[in-house]
Amino acid sequence: MKGLLTLRLLATRTAYHHLQHTFKISKPVLSKTIPEVYDAIVEVLRDYIQVSNNYKKN
Repeated sequence: MKGLLTLRLLATRTAYHHLQHTFKISKPVLSKTIPEVYDAIVEVLRDYIQVSNNYKKN
């Protein structure tokens, strides 16, 4: 579910409140989950993508 939420956000730039209603999930859970998945994606793909020097891991 976490990956699906994050991919949906990345692909569509859907607002959090739309994700809340679509997936029946609270904003606090979204606010915690999405950065965790972003960090995991960056960690796994770090050797294959350019990461901004401003990127801060949570």
